[in-house]
Amino acid sequence: MSTTSPRKILLINNSIFSLLSWILPVVIGFVATPLIVRNLGNREYGLYATILGFISYSFSFGIGRILTKYVAEYRASGESDKIGEVVSATFWLSFTLALGGSLIVAGAARYIVSEVLFLPTDQQRLGEVGLYLACAAIIVTMLSQTFQFILQGLHRFGTFVLLTNISGVLLNIGNVALALLGYGIVELLTWNFIALSIMAMAFAYEAVRHLPEFSLRPRFRSPAWSIVLKYGSSIILYQVFGNVLLAFERGWVVRKFGPASATFYIVPMTLAIYMHGMVASATLALFPAFNELLTDTDKFIELYRKATKVMVTTTFMLATMLICGGHQLLQVWINQDMADKGYPVFVIQVITFGLIAIMIMIWQLSESFRAPLYNTLATFIWMIVAIPLMILTADRWNIEGVAASRLIAVAVTLPLIFILEHRFLGHTLWRYWLAIGWRTISAALVMAILLYLYFWFVPLNFVLVGAGFACGAAVYLSMLLITGFFTKDERQMFGELIGRMRK
Repeated sequence: MSTTSPRKILLINNSIFSLLSWILPVVIGFVATPLIVRNLGNREYGLYATILGFISYSFSFGIGRILTKYVAEYRASGESDKIGEVVSATFWLSFTLALGGSLIVAGAARYIVSEVLFLPTDQQRLGEVGLYLACAAIIVTMLSQTFQFILQGLHRFGTFVLLTNISGVLLNIGNVALALLGYGIVELLTWNFIALSIMAMAFAYEAVRHLPEFSLRPRFRSPAWSIVLKYGSSIILYQVFGNVLLAFERGWVVRKFGPASATFYIVPMTLAIYMHGMVASATLALFPAFNELLTDTDKFIELYRKATKVMVTTTFMLATMLICGGHQLLQVWINQDMADKGYPVFVIQVITFGLIAIMIMIWQLSESFRAPLYNTLATFIWMIVAIPLMILTADRWNIEGVAASRLIAVAVTLPLIFILEHRFLGHTLWRYWLAIGWRTISAALVMAILLYLYFWFVPLNFVLVGAGFACGAAVYLSMLLITGFFTKDERQMFGELIGRMRK
């Protein structure tokens, strides 16, 4: 009989659902990417991926995250009457920014394709049309995010994962079908807009159905506007800084080395982002839980410590696995050319997004205590450090220099982990980090040696590469158990997690 508390069971269930919201779309995307690359070709795929970045990042500010915090916090504190006003303010702010941002991009489309992306003349018209379609998708995406974050704040992760998986299936199956039928970038981006619109309506329906306090009445004199603008401004700024960096990064690679070379940069980067996404998805359920425990310091710190341990353990395991077997993975996934040209960038990107994943809990900590300004500071440092370095290193070290520039910028902000722990928890968890550090590093080194020997002797195919990763993970976790990394309570929770995943 389980002795796990109902709150922990809810958190375990929601963490499973959060992880599942990542797995299926990524698996489908993993299968779809090589098919789309082969049918579009390196040149067109590089342009397609760059434009798609505008949908995923540019002006998609994620302001709806405010709702995850305040829906959970107000319900926990018995102030549910305030939820409707916060929902309304957040929705209209998101719509205004989405519309304004889209109009800016659409108006500057010709300049972007010619002077920023520096596309060849024969591709400029295609790039313009692609950006117009991306602008339409930006509006739909931001409004959809509003409803998605409401579901997270309500702990409706089962509904969230179902709709997220349907969205991933819809997007990727349509893209693959169009690519195989010989259609190009415009048709693929049109399908992205249609699929996103369908799923936005589905998320809206479920959010409204589960939130009785839902309201879109624009009460501009409501105190909620002050809360949303103050909290949202920091989210907007750190998204802007991050988006500017990403847009410059991809645009600079296209401009300096051409769309074909951009493919050897973007595809490895996509895999690294998948790794980060896996860790981030597993922590989605923690954000509403943090906001429900703001008045209980001891339970808050306990949850933070356990979440940090799981997050660091997972990040080290995935990063080591991908670095050791990345060349083989790229070879069997795409082709030998991608493995040879993309692997050096891949290693750098895995380390970069691994470090960003390690900082996830600090970001959640800052937002829970209504201080997202610290996250703004981090992304601002990334931007002002990385962009000049990318300009300086591109000519000498090519795309590897561009990737290393982002890595250096992220590494500079790592001390924020310890600064913000002291700021919000009252002390820095030095001993905790040391205890986690030596055990995870030791386990990762043993796994790295095993994977190096495995891939040296074993022939390449998808099954054997997957088997190598599975063996490496088993060795890694075994080493952690041997060194006493997991407490009795954590082992019990892990057993509960496995049992519920089987169900």
